Amino acid sequence: MTTDVFATTLKQKIAARWPERAESIRAGLEDTASPEKTILLLGRLDDLLAPPQRRWLFFRPRPQEDMRQIKNARHIIVPHRALANRLREHLSDLNAQIHVVGHGPVTDIAPQPANTRKITREVYTKGRPYFVAHAGGRQDENTLPLVRGFQRFRKLQNEDVCLLLLGSRAGQSRTLRRLTSGGDIFFSRPEAPREYARILGSSRALLNLSDHPAFPLDILDAWHAEVPVVSHQQDILGGAGALVPSVSAERIAEALQQLVHTPFFASGLVENGRARREAFRWAPVLERVGELFGRLPGA
Repeated sequence: MTTDVFATTLKQKIAARWPERAESIRAGLEDTASPEKTILLLGRLDDLLAPPQRRWLFFRPRPQEDMRQIKNARHIIVPHRALANRLREHLSDLNAQIHVVGHGPVTDIAPQPANTRKITREVYTKGRPYFVAHAGGRQDENTLPLVRGFQRFRKLQNEDVCLLLLGSRAGQSRTLRRLTSGGDIFFSRPEAPREYARILGSSRALLNLSDHPAFPLDILDAWHAEVPVVSHQQDILGGAGALVPSVSAERIAEALQQLVHTPFFASGLVENGRARREAFRWAPVLERVGELFGRLPGA
């Protein structure tokens, strides 16, 4: 199971702020503590709600155990509304109260200087400017329309912009591997946070179109790297990104064209991102958690 960054980070901060609460907090589904804990921190669901035939890809334990842990919690703390909505949608018999508290930064990312951006392009995309996106793998239904949207964009304009997908090409579907066999799409798997920061900060824009309900940390990273964002996550963007109302090749191509051909639009998104990132800090998250603790003296 992929590490639940929200759960593990927030539990550490709670333990530092309220040591007496540490034993009543369960930091995600991979926590080894007793499942009958009072409060569950949940930042991602991974394949818990995926179709059964896909679960083997993740080498995960029986989903029934995870469901039991969720249903045994009295309160579930999540970072954003999309995850809360997914829980309510799939678990109609859920007894726990769900609390949306927000998220804070977990990586130290800053804008990259011009020489770093130039070197990064030489290393990863043969010197060409690029958009960057996470390759979600077989389980992410939106990776394929993202690639098709980029290819449509390339047919409609002459600027030499390519797409850099963060992930393994071998882990993608056969259809997507075939689509990415040309010279305009590259793959890379950053091995260290510093490498990821250089790649993100040297891009023309971040494309976040994943259908995963986890908090989109890459959007928060892009705001700190001061690069434009293209996404369909309206509740997170808040005007600090180009909103794609539907994940279709046509809409994606339109958004990319607007970024490339309207410089003041791209710079405006960066400026909005600087302001928007202030809404995602750990201090207000802890304030909301503290308010919950205040209402639960026996938790």
